[in-house]
Amino acid sequence: MNLRKLLETKPETLAEEQHDALKEHVIIVLDKVMTVIKSERYGDVGALTSSSPAGDGYGTDKSFIEFDWVQSNDGMDIVEVVEVLDSLKKVSTKEEMSTVMNKEDE
Repeated sequence: MNLRKLLETKPETLAEEQHDALKEHVIIVLDKVMTVIKSERYGDVGALTSSSPAGDGYGTDKSFIEFDWVQSNDGMDIVEVVEVLDSLKKVSTKEEMSTVMNKEDE
C-alpha cells in the first residue's frame, strides 16, 4: 500500500481489514488443529501449541493453541485473540454506527 492511499484510508476501514485478516488467521489455525486431529496425527498438535507459565517459578503448567501471528514470547490464546477481534470489530463499525445515528437525526 502506498503512503498516500494509506493516509487517506479511514481508521474504520483499516480496522475492518485488520479484523478480517486476523479472523482468517484464527480460522486457518483452527483448521490446522482439526486436520491434525481428524488424521489422527496427535503428535503434531504440539507444534500448534504454546505453554503458559505456572506462576510458581518451576516451569510451565498449561498448553494452549497458539494464535499469535508474530510468535512472540508471550503467546496468544483464544480468549486474547477474540478480544482483539472484538475491539477491531467495534472500531470498524464505528463509522456504520455514526451513519445510522446521523440518519436518525434527519
